[in-house]
Amino acid sequence: MTQPGESAGAFAYRAQTHEGRLISGTINAADRDEALRKLQSLQLQQIQLEPEQTSSRSERPPGGSALRGEDFLAFNQQLAQLTGAGLPVEQGLRLIASEMRRSSMRQTLQSVAGDLESGKTLPQAVAAHRHQFPPLYSQLIDAGIRAGNLSGILLNLGKHLTLVRRLQAALWEALSYPAIIMVAFFGVFYFILVGLVPRWEPMIGNFKGMQFWVRAGGTYESTTYQIPAITRLLFAISEMVSAVPGWVILAAIIVVALAVWGFLRLTGRRQSVAERLILPLPFLGGVLRQNLISRWCHAVALATEAGLDLPAAITLADDATASPRLRTDGAALISAINAGQSISSVPAGRIIPATVIAAMDSSAMRGDLPLALRALAQMYQQQAELRLGAVQAVLAPGILLLVGIVIGLLMLALFLPLLTILNML
Repeated sequence: MTQPGESAGAFAYRAQTHEGRLISGTINAADRDEALRKLQSLQLQQIQLEPEQTSSRSERPPGGSALRGEDFLAFNQQLAQLTGAGLPVEQGLRLIASEMRRSSMRQTLQSVAGDLESGKTLPQAVAAHRHQFPPLYSQLIDAGIRAGNLSGILLNLGKHLTLVRRLQAALWEALSYPAIIMVAFFGVFYFILVGLVPRWEPMIGNFKGMQFWVRAGGTYESTTYQIPAITRLLFAISEMVSAVPGWVILAAIIVVALAVWGFLRLTGRRQSVAERLILPLPFLGGVLRQNLISRWCHAVALATEAGLDLPAAITLADDATASPRLRTDGAALISAINAGQSISSVPAGRIIPATVIAAMDSSAMRGDLPLALRALAQMYQQQAELRLGAVQAVLAPGILLLVGIVIGLLMLALFLPLLTILNML
């Protein structure tokens, strides 16, 4: 049973490998039972497991700023080459630190090197500075050391992160142009509503209720002029928008967005809400789904090549992608494996398709699971890129068409009263 206070997001552990070596670190889990299951899936014998204190989680330990993005890719590549060349890790870290341009990053690597010189293992040293490295980095390093192929694992990790960044960059490139168009359009639309329409409304309003003689069938009939409905709607929208200053609207949007973002982050529901909103979308949802499958397959391949068994590799991949739906699918696969069943008996999940499950089952029996998973990752990566090309081909023209329609309706609402008056004269 989980004891009170043990439902923290991270647990500090001391454990023993099957070779008898002692290691320590932290592991993310919803409760103590899940943390124990994760340790067992990593083939670790628990010695001590305690919830990490809140203060230690909320405060970043000293040692410099976090290594992220291109900086981490360069560091990981250099570390892989140095370890492959047989150079002592602590010496290699100090050499890499000397080449870092930012002093905070040099401090991070020098702190890790100092921990190694004090007797800590590399996984322990990285785990002690977990805020400065990407999640699960220490676990992959430990798996690579146990498999005797740390350099290969680090190189494969670099390829995986390059894949992730490539898809993210392509997605941003596809969405940035339509986003700029929409921002510019709303700026112009706001100017028209606030600056132009209020000056136009009194002039049109002067004609309201005026009597016009309109010829109909050889005779003239008296007609009272009424402002068209679309024009009245435009005037009403203009009055509502003009009643509140623009900076107040912008500030309110920013405050609400930050409040919602902060709430979702604190409650751990940010990724879940994002998936619920984005994955059902046409075009874009398919791209993100293929992206998630590709990253997951690549992460499982990376973990199995490091020597982890399939349940541990799936757990690692679930944590690496941080997708709640993928975590649910992975839990179903792990349950089938632990029950002694074939994973081919597991139905298609919310993200993982049946083809991936079938390919994993057959390749695991052949003994070439990492190779098959890498092929699947490449296939879904290509599918994501093809879908992304379709998004670029459809999204930008679609937004331009929408902007054109709105501008056309706006011009119609502005000039329809004058056209109607001219027809009456």
